Amino acid sequence: MRLVLLSLAASLVAATPALAAGDAGAYVGVGVTHDNLASSGDDEGVGINGVGGTVFAGYNFDLTSSVYAGVEANFDLATAKIGDDTDSLEADYAFGGSALLGFRPSDSTALYGRVGYQRGRGTLTVDGTEYSDSADGLRLGLGLQADLTEKLGVRVEYNHTHYYGENGSTGLNNNQAAVSLVYGF
Repeated sequence: MRLVLLSLAASLVAATPALAAGDAGAYVGVGVTHDNLASSGDDEGVGINGVGGTVFAGYNFDLTSSVYAGVEANFDLATAKIGDDTDSLEADYAFGGSALLGFRPSDSTALYGRVGYQRGRGTLTVDGTEYSDSADGLRLGLGLQADLTEKLGVRVEYNHTHYYGENGSTGLNNNQAAVSLVYGF
């Protein structure tokens, strides 16, 4: 029975259409991120770093033979933290949606830009008491995707998100580098 299930799964994967970087169709991905969060405005200079992870799903559609557009949703887990269990500042997670515009210089390579919305959550701990808050942000990014196989690609990308503070208060900037694997359907 196990062999039958493995054979069925392999045949389904083999039957899916070939992925070319940025090709029209649905895709999912998972990756590793490095986040650098820094304050802006009057509190500029406060910053934290950490390694995290991202998962995403999207859909691309062709505009021309070498230009495409797409939409993508993401969820990021962050580990950026400064301090200890008594007093600390920590990034928890973020999620959002983006529009992508890309160019394929070859069948196996795509360059793209993104603009989107991101909602991030962080936790401040003071004297052992935790306070969590969320903020909305504008996400801008640039990336490169290259095919590894017919269905699997690798992405390297940089994203900058500016989270706006409430009532004109200090915001946060997240500069994120990501390396991800992408599977096209």
